[in-house]
Amino acid sequence: IVTTITDDEMVWSMRHGKEALINALQESGVGQVSDINRPSIFHPEPLDIATVQSFDEAIALQEKGLLRKTHLVPLELGGQDVPQNTFYLPKAAAIAKKEFDYHLQTLVRQGKIKGLNGNCQYRGKSVVPSAIQFSISGEAGFEHVLPVW
Repeated sequence: IVTTITDDEMVWSMRHGKEALINALQESGVGQVSDINRPSIFHPEPLDIATVQSFDEAIALQEKGLLRKTHLVPLELGGQDVPQNTFYLPKAAAIAKKEFDYHLQTLVRQGKIKGLNGNCQYRGKSVVPSAIQFSISGEAGFEHVLPVW
């Protein structure tokens, strides 16, 4: 049986074991139903991104599996794992960013892009970007906005 679990359920199971997670899923009433969009049994309310107002909070939420560490310029394309290139996204946005990164890698291998410029947009005091705007130059140049929240 394959069961889709949330990021924080995976983190929890790494500490407590897979049998304990299966028991917790059964006790919660979720059972072993695979629904990628279901809320976590540990955090049934969605994360209020507007309240994440420091990088320490974002890192703590990443360690709980509620946010994912992401790089503006992907490491695979020469980006560095430094604070200026690092930010934290909710799962769906992180997956969309990873898919965009794969697309960029393909275009780079084909020699169709020469440059990448990214700009994070923020709302209120949150350190989680509300959107990320990209400008790609070269033969396959284009603009792309990745909505986050």
